[in-house]
Amino acid sequence: MARKKIREFAAKSLLKAHIKRLAGIDLPIQVAQFTAETNKSDLLNANPWLASTKLVVKPDMLFGQRGKNDLVGLNLDFNQAIDFATARLNREVTINGCTGPISTFLLEPFVPHSEEYYLSITSTRGGWEVAFSEAGGIHIEENWDKLRTVTLDVLEVSPPGKLTSEQVAPLISGLPLEVKPALERFITAAFAVFHDLDMTLLEMNPWTLDASGQPFPLDMRDPGRQRPALPPGHAGPWAPAASPSPWTCGTLDASGQPFPLDMRVELDDTARYRCAAKWAAGAGPAAQAGPGSSSAPEPSEIEFPLPFGRLLSPAETTIAALDEATGASLKFTVLNPQGRVWLMVAGGGASVIYTDTIADLGFAAELGNYGEYSGAPNTAETYQYARTVLDSATSNTDGRPRALLIGGGIANFTDVAATFTGIIQALKEKAGALQAAKVRIFVRRGGPNWQKGLELMRALGPQIGVPVAVYGPESSMTGICAEAINSLSQA
Repeated sequence: MARKKIREFAAKSLLKAHIKRLAGIDLPIQVAQFTAETNKSDLLNANPWLASTKLVVKPDMLFGQRGKNDLVGLNLDFNQAIDFATARLNREVTINGCTGPISTFLLEPFVPHSEEYYLSITSTRGGWEVAFSEAGGIHIEENWDKLRTVTLDVLEVSPPGKLTSEQVAPLISGLPLEVKPALERFITAAFAVFHDLDMTLLEMNPWTLDASGQPFPLDMRDPGRQRPALPPGHAGPWAPAASPSPWTCGTLDASGQPFPLDMRVELDDTARYRCAAKWAAGAGPAAQAGPGSSSAPEPSEIEFPLPFGRLLSPAETTIAALDEATGASLKFTVLNPQGRVWLMVAGGGASVIYTDTIADLGFAAELGNYGEYSGAPNTAETYQYARTVLDSATSNTDGRPRALLIGGGIANFTDVAATFTGIIQALKEKAGALQAAKVRIFVRRGGPNWQKGLELMRALGPQIGVPVAVYGPESSMTGICAEAINSLSQA
């Protein structure tokens, strides 16, 4: 499984749509997204509620500590909210050591609340872990003794996605009898959404009861997120507020119902083939996908944003596009553009072994990239992949030798000769750049047609004027890593 975070806008939209579909619970969630590409008039026309309520505006960038960085606007009208966001668009901020521009904001109603509960659902290796506390909010860690957890094996939840009253009972055992039915219904509904959408994490901190006594999620947040310090004498976010305050979480809407504040959701993106249509409920307009997105999504396709502070390089963008267009897997991440060790590795498991070995040998800081190709890419695809990797591996040189490791483990079905043919084509094309960068190549591979593939590699060195050391399955992957590092250490 690949756990991918989604924006808060998407998380709230998914929860609203699917908790109603699966459990008949109609949450009064209202959210809008604002970026540099958003037209103010179009946004208001699409979301007329923005003009009739006080608003909260905050970054939707997968990080916390927003209030501490003057990035949260509270109790604003629509024009004030847009002005607040506009003034902060593309502002560079540093959060936990990561620096990047703010490109996407979320607008929602401004709402206070009293009771605060905590709920999280997490996928585990064999099932799920569900945790609940009646002492949620910013002091959840101080009340950790009140957190109750049940661990569920995948075989214990039958039918799939359906919790029983007996399974929920330990979570709400300390609550008044009159609220237990509503809380049980909400927890089971949240679990149904979690399971149906192939989520890997759902955290609500806090959620509360609305005016009718029905549960409603308020805050689904990153663990450890810090809110602004409270003024002296303020009892905290679960104390009833006599009047709206800039330190409370908002104000009640016209119906008296509280509104969910922050949400943290991760999806298993490998489930796209079966969940794409359901995830579409969390997709925003394509024009609102700001900088920092891995790609601008179509209007009906959910976005998986890059982590805050992470922007794709031209090479990474090229390979990401190749990956989207093929059934194979083509991955490439630049770690150090000036690095002296570069990888062109077949297989995700092999890529981890190569990377860990290089780090163990003391050259982690010199590792130029992390990546892998797998799933039997054809010759044309491996050529494009290799060409892009080589462009990075031969750039930003400093006169010192570099090492390029090609190959991987022993393939089950990938034709080694076919993939090596594409790689060799790229190596020949980049021969001059490889020579100028003083690159030495180390090859290790096994699998279908490996003898022919290695013969082609052995003949390549004299053709391109670059040292090429070639090994078959009789040699270890860690062994050629050590040889490559030794060649750099002795240079």
